[in-house]
Amino acid sequence: MKIPPYIRQLKGFEELRMLRNRVRDSYNSLKHRTVSGAKQLKESQLLEYFNQDYKLTEAEKNELRQSILDKSARNLKIAEFNEGSPLVSIIIINSNGVKHLRRLFKDFTEKIQYPNYEVIVVDNGSKDGSLVFLEELGTKIPLKIIKNKKNESFSKSNNQAVEIARGEYVLLLNNDVEPTYGWLNQMMKSALGSEDVGAVGAHLVYPDCSGSRYNRKKSFKIQHTGIGFREENGFIRPYYIGNGDDFHIDGEDKVRAAVTAAAMLISRDKYLEVGGLDEKYLYGYEDVDFCLKLHKKGYKNLYCPRAVLFHYEFVTSESDKSKEVRDRHLNNQELFKEQWNEWLRRELLLDKLNNNRIFSPQPLKVAFVVTETGEDCTAGDYFTALSLGKSFKKFGWELDYLSQRGSRDWYQVDGDVDVLISLLDAYDIRRIRCDNNLLIKIAWPRN
Repeated sequence: MKIPPYIRQLKGFEELRMLRNRVRDSYNSLKHRTVSGAKQLKESQLLEYFNQDYKLTEAEKNELRQSILDKSARNLKIAEFNEGSPLVSIIIINSNGVKHLRRLFKDFTEKIQYPNYEVIVVDNGSKDGSLVFLEELGTKIPLKIIKNKKNESFSKSNNQAVEIARGEYVLLLNNDVEPTYGWLNQMMKSALGSEDVGAVGAHLVYPDCSGSRYNRKKSFKIQHTGIGFREENGFIRPYYIGNGDDFHIDGEDKVRAAVTAAAMLISRDKYLEVGGLDEKYLYGYEDVDFCLKLHKKGYKNLYCPRAVLFHYEFVTSESDKSKEVRDRHLNNQELFKEQWNEWLRRELLLDKLNNNRIFSPQPLKVAFVVTETGEDCTAGDYFTALSLGKSFKKFGWELDYLSQRGSRDWYQVDGDVDVLISLLDAYDIRRIRCDNNLLIKIAWPRN
């Protein structure tokens, strides 16, 4: 209903209007929280129930595993290399991991296909028979062993190996991976694609996770298709893109801000150009730090979807939950935040504004605050938002609308919203609740 001008001019009208808006907003907020709380409780109960009962049969496990093998490198064209191809130094860090080594090197020469490589294993004081296994392995493949008396850091161990590596390229490879056919050929094809390629990462897949406490529903699903960034409580946190998705292969390489060193290939010269892995980090964040240094130098870090490896990381990470490990993780996180957080805040925003999809696979998302939405809407602010939104879509941005007359609480803003534009003076941006601490708020009364 349109209010006559003479009523709007009455003393106290604005105060009454604001009071009405606050009461309505409080009611909608209470209703939204009540409904959302009940829904979340139901979802958590269902999730707990399904987690308890989720279990794959042996036949299902075998079928899923074989499906991945069939879809991976055997069914893709393998790039051909000859004996004159660049030498690749494969660097593996090991500490009491003979079980992992046996799995890694089973059918190694058949799966690798690449004709010119050497293996360097840095053994950090193993007592489990790893060295005996490696000595025997050295009679079958070109292998060097660096024997450290204690468990040196991941960064220091890899830097040690790069010093003695003869290869034009170095490949950092975890001992807890299981490669598939032709994996190194695929990575080398990506690395040799152009001069500005930095690090090349692989397509990592979860194996059977039925024994995992946290990941058992991720058996034979994707673990890593590169590393992206998102904000959590002020920290621009790295995370694995695609984690938990159903396995699939996209043929084309994708530019990423970073890739994991579980399987990371790079020119030895470029490795040394950025100073190698920073030894201040102790088993955590050193690979992300390394890739960001490459990015700042102007190199493109790539994710190679055709190089498929199973990664048994959950076995290693879940077996050690000591206070020392937790403290080490927190220290690494603080080091990373101090070095990169402010820079990443800016880069993440620019990446979304320009729709580059390098630091985040998600586009910029803009939410408009309007009176109402829908086909029967007559509110002028909604049509203003539609017009502006049409221009935004040309940049590849996503749109959302928060309606005053909608069923949801318009102050509860989804965490994936990057920019909020209010077209109403009745909307109090101070009352916004959003998990995204980087949310940009624009108050833009139309009149």
